[in-house]
Order: sequence, then C-alpha cells, then structure tokens
Amino acid sequence: MYEDDDGGFWIDTNANYYGELDYFLSYKGEKETPMKWLYLDFKTLMLACETVGLKCDLILEGEHYDYLACLRQK
Repeated sequence: MYEDDDGGFWIDTNANYYGELDYFLSYKGEKETPMKWLYLDFKTLMLACETVGLKCDLILEGEHYDYLACLRQK
C-alpha cells in the first residue's frame, strides 16, 4: 500500500495481501526458520470468520490499529 501526495492510498491488486509477510527472528547470529505472519484489520478478520462459520468478538482495541479478538465456533 502506498500513500499519494494528496493523502490517498493505492494498492497493487496483483500483489499478495499487504498484511501478509514472512517474519524472521535472529539473535546473536542465531536465525530461526521464517514464520508466515498475517496482519488483518478487525473488519477483514470478522468477514473471514463469517465465511467459515466462526464467531468473532472484539475484546479490546488499542491506540495503533491493534486489537484483541476472540474466535469461537458458532
């Protein structure tokens, strides 16, 4: 996702979801196997849960687009 000079955003629709990434950990020369990591806004998570029959509740919302959610079977 990129921001234009006028404050608008554009997303390359041919690319993977912009919140999808490989997360690398290293410490003092030790390297772990990369993990798949996914950042989702709550609305996207809720829609995905509805698609597969899960209930999604927002428990806590932070100041920087972070949140805690509870996922349960319906």
